[in-house]
Amino acid sequence: MERQAILYPLFMMVFLTFAVVYGQFYINLSALRKKDVRLSFFKLFKGDSDTPLYMEAARMHYRNMFEMPILFYVLVLFIYFSNNVTSVDVILAWLFVGGRIAHSLVRTFHYDDVPIRFKCFAFTVIILTIHWILVTIK
Repeated sequence: MERQAILYPLFMMVFLTFAVVYGQFYINLSALRKKDVRLSFFKLFKGDSDTPLYMEAARMHYRNMFEMPILFYVLVLFIYFSNNVTSVDVILAWLFVGGRIAHSLVRTFHYDDVPIRFKCFAFTVIILTIHWILVTIK
């Protein structure tokens, strides 16, 4: 297994994060255009009225991209710099990324479908836990 193969899932996570960031920009601009919030809302992300549910869901998704994925980034870089990349590492990394993509799709298009969203999230947590255990043992 070539060492750089472990970096491709990491790159995909970075691009997924950028997609979520740009999606956040789009949602915020749309909310302004629709007058769901005023510009002053963005000072502290609080306004005179309740935050629209679709905006809150997008903000939660954006924050989530900097929680569990951090452990993924650390793991992938550790594996890469230890020069001990195996095919199992690459498969588990891609499974994590696939789960995060699925989670993002559910978060974006069906944010109120909590059971499906939870299954996607739980899948990625389990994959990442297994991967960390295997790397620790290795």
